[in-house]
Amino acid sequence: MRNCRILVCAIALLAVGAAMIPLCADGDDKEASRAVSVQFLDANPQFLRGAELPLESRDDLLPLLPRLAECPERSGAVTDGLSVLLVKVEVPAAGTVRLSLDAHAPAGKLSAAAGKDARVDRLPTQAVDNRHVAVALYTPPDEFGEKHTGENVGSRNVRINVEFRPAAGDALRHTATLKLVRPPVVLVHGTYHNPKVGWETRPPREIGRTSMVEHLESRGFRVFLCDYGRSNGDRRAGPSHFRDNQMAVWKNKGGIREALEALREEGVAVTQVDVVGHSMGGTLARVYARGRPMPDPDGKPDPAGKPETAPAASGNGSGDAGTADGEANWYLRADNFHRGDIRRLTTICTPHFGCEIVKLVGLYPECCRRVPELGETEKAKAILELVDMAHGIRTGAFCDQAPCSEALCAIGPTRIPSHAIAGVSAPADFSQFNQLYRWNFLTIYLTAPPELVQALFTHENVAQDENARRLVEFQKEHPQLIQGLALRATLANLGRPPSKVQDPKTDEQYTRALSMFCEAVFCGQPHDGTVTEQSAHGGLKRGEARTTIQGVVHSFAPRYPAVQKRVLDLLEGPASAFDPEGFPAAGKPAHEPKRR
Repeated sequence: MRNCRILVCAIALLAVGAAMIPLCADGDDKEASRAVSVQFLDANPQFLRGAELPLESRDDLLPLLPRLAECPERSGAVTDGLSVLLVKVEVPAAGTVRLSLDAHAPAGKLSAAAGKDARVDRLPTQAVDNRHVAVALYTPPDEFGEKHTGENVGSRNVRINVEFRPAAGDALRHTATLKLVRPPVVLVHGTYHNPKVGWETRPPREIGRTSMVEHLESRGFRVFLCDYGRSNGDRRAGPSHFRDNQMAVWKNKGGIREALEALREEGVAVTQVDVVGHSMGGTLARVYARGRPMPDPDGKPDPAGKPETAPAASGNGSGDAGTADGEANWYLRADNFHRGDIRRLTTICTPHFGCEIVKLVGLYPECCRRVPELGETEKAKAILELVDMAHGIRTGAFCDQAPCSEALCAIGPTRIPSHAIAGVSAPADFSQFNQLYRWNFLTIYLTAPPELVQALFTHENVAQDENARRLVEFQKEHPQLIQGLALRATLANLGRPPSKVQDPKTDEQYTRALSMFCEAVFCGQPHDGTVTEQSAHGGLKRGEARTTIQGVVHSFAPRYPAVQKRVLDLLEGPASAFDPEGFPAAGKPAHEPKRR
């Protein structure tokens, strides 16, 4: 009986060998396609029941082969340098398989995955369930490559050439095509904003024509809009401390989780995304990447040690991992190969070292108490309400962004390749966008009693004594400038452009008042009307990883064409534009601004 079986197998092998026809790579490969098949399987640990593949060759992948039935088939991979695919080649008989990449742009890496001495140019086949299989690992490049022209610029193809040499007979050749896709982009809006206001609204016609979303999508990027509008610091929203938002970049609508799931549903292997955060959106990306709970502002301990909404790998993987010192970390997990979910981080006007406006307003109640004629009077409360009218200056998000706040200092370093964009504006730029900044700032300054202005700017945390003297003198010399300020500020906040100042001399005085106020608030540093250039750059060491754009007002930064172009250049450009060490600890700059 045994001899009969051997005879039957030999006859079958001879028949298969006789049917093999040598094929050229550029010839008709229909016969080879029937004889040789290639599958790309997602080798992420979550699909291998928690088993982890290193990014280099394994000594032996065969013990994992029974699990491959659970791995979803992919037609593409994101160029994040991490999304490993298992290349499974089925052939009609025993022999060797040779794999090679055919591409001009960065194409990734093929590595052997079965057998200690196996090489991709000489992979032995293995008998698995009466089939002959050769396996290898494919790791996509971490760069998409040079800028491309045309409409389809978000993806490109790479070809994997397969040559099968049986023990007897001619070689068979086959080519498999894999789509390489740019990493998805997650945009995270800022304080008081939502995705529509932050990213989908076009600028005034005199400034530009497109929104940030339109600009990126026109270049083929898959864009996702993280929405934390219900906890954005607006007084009408919910709790908004950094701790309240520590998982927002991951779990909220349009966040990282949604971006990963969307591409996987389309048959693309993906591990990381690129994040672009405006203002507090950049801070929240860092809060999430911290990987462990933020301190509770009320001192309450975290009962579970991590949020219930912490990301966990889908499928059969646990998704939970730890740091090198064993501490639980929701950001570094097996399903992202302990590299995190963010490939690169770009921040736009983010207050990494806090916001001077927040500090000033935060000192207001204390300074009121220092002025005997104000104290807790109705007049003092009325001024505070006026400042609070548009959004909210007592909310968690607002208070957490004060320089040296406990929340900012708790973030620590962020070890993600990062680039920081800062805006710098002058009083003339405040006339843009319904003159919102101009009239709000003038209202805050000129309607405050001189005694309060003196107390604020001579406070030990501000120490702008000379500027305080100049501000008070100007107030006393020009009392008439107060008229109509509140109405103009209200119209600007409602999106209705206030009427222009008719008297050129009066308008000049307003401009002078605005310049003096900004000089005192920002201690003479360049700023965007909310955040200083130093704070927005966040202490990044590499000069190539910092950008300053003139004429940009903070709240509307993503609408400026120059900002949109810079973001696009960074997303399409090389890693050299990012600081590989990421941001140092947030909260306090290495060098304090000079006191005046």
